[in-house]
Amino acid sequence: MLTRLLLVSILLAPVASLAAHHADTNYDLAKDFSLTGVVTEFRFVNPHLQITFDVTDSQGIVTKWMAQGTSPNMLVNRGWTNVMLKPGDTVTINGHRAKNGSATMKLVKIFMNGKDLNH
Repeated sequence: MLTRLLLVSILLAPVASLAAHHADTNYDLAKDFSLTGVVTEFRFVNPHLQITFDVTDSQGIVTKWMAQGTSPNMLVNRGWTNVMLKPGDTVTINGHRAKNGSATMKLVKIFMNGKDLNH
C-alpha cells in the first residue's frame, strides 16, 4: 500500500507543478484591459514571451509596461517569429491586468498598425 501511494505521489507531482505554474491567478480575468504603447523590448523566450512597452498618458507621463504571453512554441504555429516586433513599433495590447496593481498584464490579443497579430 505504501509503495502504491508513493508511486501515485511521484506520478502526480509534475502535474500539480504544471497546473500551479500556468494558473492565471495573478491577473484580474474578470476585467478586460487594453493599452497602446511603443515597444521597447520583445523577448521571444520560454516559458512565456514578454513585450516591454512604454505607454504615455494624457499628461505626457510615460509608464513602462510588461505584457506576458504564452510560450513561443505555441505562437510559432500561429506564424509568430522572434523578429515580428521591434523597438519603436506601436502596438495595442488587450489582456488582463495584474491584481497587484503593477504595470504588468497577461497578453490576450495584440494589434500593430490595425493588423491583428494573433492569427
